[in-house]
Amino acid sequence: MKEHDLAALFTDHSRFPMGSVISVEPRYGIEPGQPDKLILLGDQFTPLELKVKQDIVGSLRPAQRRWTILALRAGVTCLAATMWSKHAVKICALGLLTRRQGSIQNFTILIEAREELVPVEAFNLEFIKSCNFVRAL
Repeated sequence: MKEHDLAALFTDHSRFPMGSVISVEPRYGIEPGQPDKLILLGDQFTPLELKVKQDIVGSLRPAQRRWTILALRAGVTCLAATMWSKHAVKICALGLLTRRQGSIQNFTILIEAREELVPVEAFNLEFIKSCNFVRAL
């Protein structure tokens, strides 16, 4: 499965109405690590990273990790999705887990906080909204 197979689902206007998804294209002047898509959930755009591997967090590049951690610390809901198989999509909310190591040092781990597995046929904007990943909805 390729990332463009998943990305193609977002160009289907029967799944994602016109204007509900913005593709973030890498160009000069774009900060490295930004998500692949911005998806309109409620009254706000939510970042969505597309991945090929089933281990979403493990496949994030360092710049993507940094961007996501900064966004999460700022209170932004961050989502990620992958083709679980040719018949299913996994979508998850990313989160932060802070651990204390020793008496002084804290470290933060990026985790898949909540995930949903859905058949490709049912993957659309309404399904993502029904997951209530975004607290503000």
